[in-house]
Amino acid sequence: MRPRAFRFARRLTHSTAPRRAPVSADASARSAPAPSVYSDTHLTAALVGRPNVGKSTLFNRLAAAVRGRQTDSRSTPPLTFVRSVVHPLPGVTRDSRHAAAAISDLLLTVVDTPGLEDAVHNASDQSHRPSLVEDEPASLVNAVAHCSDLAYRRVYASMRDATIRAVAHANLVLFIVDASTPLTALDHAHAKWLRSCLTPKKSLILVANKCDVAQSEHRAIDAYALGFGDPVLISAEQGLGFADLYERIRVLPRSLPVPQPAEATTTQVHSQSERLHPEEAAIRESFDEQLVITTSARLREQPLAQLITSIVGRPNVGKSTLLNRLVGEERSIVGAAAGITRDAVLCHWDTPLRRSDHPPVWLVDTPGVRAEAKVSADQLERLTVRASLQALRNSHVVVVVIDATESLTRQDVKLMDVVVTEGRAAVLVVNKMDKIGPPDLDQWRAELRYSVDHKLEQLKGIEVVEMSAKDWHQDPSQAQRLYAAVQRARGRWEKRIPTSALNRFVKGFNERMAVGGGTQGERRNRIGITKFITQKKIRPPMFRLDGSSAVSMNYLRALTNAIRHEFGYEGVPIRVKRPSRRRRR
Repeated sequence: MRPRAFRFARRLTHSTAPRRAPVSADASARSAPAPSVYSDTHLTAALVGRPNVGKSTLFNRLAAAVRGRQTDSRSTPPLTFVRSVVHPLPGVTRDSRHAAAAISDLLLTVVDTPGLEDAVHNASDQSHRPSLVEDEPASLVNAVAHCSDLAYRRVYASMRDATIRAVAHANLVLFIVDASTPLTALDHAHAKWLRSCLTPKKSLILVANKCDVAQSEHRAIDAYALGFGDPVLISAEQGLGFADLYERIRVLPRSLPVPQPAEATTTQVHSQSERLHPEEAAIRESFDEQLVITTSARLREQPLAQLITSIVGRPNVGKSTLLNRLVGEERSIVGAAAGITRDAVLCHWDTPLRRSDHPPVWLVDTPGVRAEAKVSADQLERLTVRASLQALRNSHVVVVVIDATESLTRQDVKLMDVVVTEGRAAVLVVNKMDKIGPPDLDQWRAELRYSVDHKLEQLKGIEVVEMSAKDWHQDPSQAQRLYAAVQRARGRWEKRIPTSALNRFVKGFNERMAVGGGTQGERRNRIGITKFITQKKIRPPMFRLDGSSAVSMNYLRALTNAIRHEFGYEGVPIRVKRPSRRRRR
């Protein structure tokens, strides 16, 4: 039977998305030419439009064009974290996300922006949805001002500011409208605002999406009323019409590129003739667990090209606030309501604490994961949970954030079980420490350590970092403590023990386990012993036993705990494989 954590993650990530609609015969099926030599356009394209016009779908389509090509992992974000959550309900995207993208041989950076008139994801939150007054003209301001709830109003204001910043830092705007429906007041409001943002150094292309349904190309004629010229007819879901978009982008001026932040740097893609050696490529993409397993032992000993650290936890424990404090800017939208984050937000941790021998660190803010019984009824939340678990699987170190006022809950234990199953190094962050008074602090620490060591046997001794995002500026050492804990967890995760030291340790361990000593003690206790042990791999550490007899589970469990304590593998799940129960002939 599969482990409990695997079944928990499998049920939460089961896809129930509906099948795609058939492609219309009227839609153009031309595709962009096949790439031979790649050229960097130095363009940053912001995808702008009202909710549910297909911005995230187009973002995923463009970002997937560079996935799987050889990249420079040290200077570019990992391509695993560039997929946005797509759902039929409007207003799913709330955070701006950057990704390297390509249209045929043209390389650019795309920014997925939230819809400014956001709709919430279930019927219980419809009272918080901003609404427009009939007599008042639609604008980007009053769509936020007429929200009935103050907490959601702040969320929508942050989304609006994120979109404004994305357009300000971009030199290309892809204004997306829905060709399957008539133009709305918000489309005209976006057009009016974008017209005021245009400069000689900023270009705009009008894109009519969803041209794969009947009569959509005829309705796209209405887009001429926006005043941006000929629209480009595409279908982001079906991948149609990108040849026309390619021709429009290819003729744009490429001089005077806009300075881009580190997380938005365009990926360097090599042509087929310039591909790296397969072994070197495996090293550069070493954050992928499958590549680590399939490569040789020599390649597994290479240092990491980049350190991926994901921040996971239950909703409303302070994950997004922690990310913003660490990077020093508002990258994730925060608010008092739970479940605001819906996408895995990736950003570079450019900290002065990093030494020259440390790899670059990328932080991933993930959506909160609730209990399975509460998630199963909401398809959108299942997609966000899938994004969180996918980020966890593709990370090196997992920072599990818990609430100090609730200590270690059952859901926290389940998330840590997933960390153990995936074999990732872990650091436990206790947020909201400002709510714990000094008189109860020592007792609280003792109870937390007892709960962690007894409920999480595979992560016994995990490092606990106490912090308070609210009092961040009053205690500047919080970032330093977390960075040091992450680096120590990485060091334990990729530690290799010499075979001679392992066998000397196992020899003494067998003498302590076999009461009476020698073969008689082995037969009396029926535990079996191992005569030889080696470490097969790192990330996570894996050991293999070899001997004349099979060992019992009690012996294996005791040996695993002894190895963790003796060689300093606290907070790191280790694997110890026992030999077959058949005796060698």
